[in-house]
Amino acid sequence: MMLDMLGGERPTMATFFSGGGLADVGFEEAGFEVVFACEIDRQARAVYRRHFPKALIRHDMKEVRGRDIPPVDAVFFGSPCQDLSIAGGRAGLEGERSGLFFEAMRVVDEMDPPPALCQWENVCGALTSNGGRDFGTVLREMARRWRGVAWRVLDLQFFGVPQRRRRVFVVGHSGGWERSTSILFEPDGLRWNPPTRGAARQAVARTVKACARSCDRGDVCDNLIAFGGNNTAGPIEVAARLGCNESGSGFRLDFESDTLIAHAFPANLSGTQYSSRPELSPTLGATNPVAVSLRGREGGGTAELSGECCPSMRASQGGGDKPHVLAMRAVRRLMPVECERLMGLEDGYTAWGLDDDGRRIELADGPRYRIIGNGVGKPHSLWTGRRMVADLLECGRPGADMAVETAEVGA
Repeated sequence: MMLDMLGGERPTMATFFSGGGLADVGFEEAGFEVVFACEIDRQARAVYRRHFPKALIRHDMKEVRGRDIPPVDAVFFGSPCQDLSIAGGRAGLEGERSGLFFEAMRVVDEMDPPPALCQWENVCGALTSNGGRDFGTVLREMARRWRGVAWRVLDLQFFGVPQRRRRVFVVGHSGGWERSTSILFEPDGLRWNPPTRGAARQAVARTVKACARSCDRGDVCDNLIAFGGNNTAGPIEVAARLGCNESGSGFRLDFESDTLIAHAFPANLSGTQYSSRPELSPTLGATNPVAVSLRGREGGGTAELSGECCPSMRASQGGGDKPHVLAMRAVRRLMPVECERLMGLEDGYTAWGLDDDGRRIELADGPRYRIIGNGVGKPHSLWTGRRMVADLLECGRPGADMAVETAEVGA
């Protein structure tokens, strides 16, 4: 078995600035055993302790020493982002909070043996902070400690949950740049030209109305009218083509070459209500919830529709910063359980925790929103964690003799 590469044991991990353990849940599911955590927020620490009762938990990163941490294969941390975010003061790594990145590096230097893998996560504002020099510092500091460094921006909406949450991930690997790159990047999905599925043939196209009748919706199909094919004289009977070409602003609607269909609907339903039926693609109908952002604008707050994908959730305490949704003709705040789902968590993940004395405490909505907004989406850590575990199981732990003074950086 591949576990033999690790002496038959699960790979281990330590996390810093651990929050409520949102990332750690994904790493554990991926195959890691998280044995150490550090979190200064009391309520977040309580949630963490509830879900990871066996982990050794410390409070203040400035007081942690490398000798306090059991030997681990990997380290994960998302140092505070407030000074790097475009929504913050942009003090960068010189700021009091985001500067804690260097405390994490200090602890890594004190660990014996040093971890073979390290993953750092942060907001995309880190890429432009201080004219990009802060991100260059992050890469340089990690390259001093691991032979290979790679980075990539990942968006949570492409990992199974409807939330736009773009984050930058940096992986350092003592086995070299090939191994760090293989964790964050996939090989091409298709090679060369795929084989054809059938021989080309010629035939007379069916009429638009006849093709559409296959949907068995007489109230729609019997009233179909199609236009296009550069026919300015009126409706067409034969489809010009089924186009899928996409421009920079979205799919083209080209009257010259595309086929545009006008759907009719029963008189007892509005177009918005009818478009909400499952047979047709949904629009912004009353039965289709739409994400809403409350933004501070000149002249007062403004509600801005964000579509079917929720904007990135934040940890700040202002009421307008909480995620909202337009449903049943009313705007309301998303409940904490809905925010948990948008991070890929189980319902009630942040509802309660265990304090430093082991007593159960219930969390109000405010701390729950903060813990969720500060966290790492579980799908992100699950995806990267699986690739980190696969690397360790396939190649084994890099030897101590692989450490070098310089490193290669891939992006």
